[in-house]
Amino acid sequence: ITWPHFFALAALTLLLCGCSRNAMLAAAEKGDTKKVKRLLAKDPALADVCETFAQGRSALTLATVNGHAEVVAALLEAGARTNYSHLMELAARHGHIPVMEMLLKKGFSVHGDQFYSPLLSAAGGQPASVEFLLAHGADINEQNNQRNGGCAALHYAALYGNPTMVTTLLAHGAN
Repeated sequence: ITWPHFFALAALTLLLCGCSRNAMLAAAEKGDTKKVKRLLAKDPALADVCETFAQGRSALTLATVNGHAEVVAALLEAGARTNYSHLMELAARHGHIPVMEMLLKKGFSVHGDQFYSPLLSAAGGQPASVEFLLAHGADINEQNNQRNGGCAALHYAALYGNPTMVTTLLAHGAN
């Protein structure tokens, strides 16, 4: 095999190996459930594919951020890693109630951890998310860790200049 042929073969191999990964990421981002399921049927490992050139987002994260509950469900059923404590936070921040409902059914928590809080993220301007989280047991006065300022949802609503959210949170007992 000559060098030009070797390089052409190597380029073709890279192109073919990356096609399924790119197709999965694109399908997850667009919410193409049929395509996601078809790709997963061919290669279940694609449930954990990550986009290395755009902040390392996974197919699961892309589907969550874009509000595609059916795709999120398909990826989780196919075995996508669920050690992403921020999925509920991302869904809440973007106001994706169907995704939040599905994540809750799959065992995800409405409570924050030391880094991510669904309620604090939603307090920036997603009243439906706030109502959903509170209805499912989120702590109205939950704070992020002290290193990040020790703020609660009421603080974030005020910081974002959202008087409607402030009123909503106060009505639920925020202090």
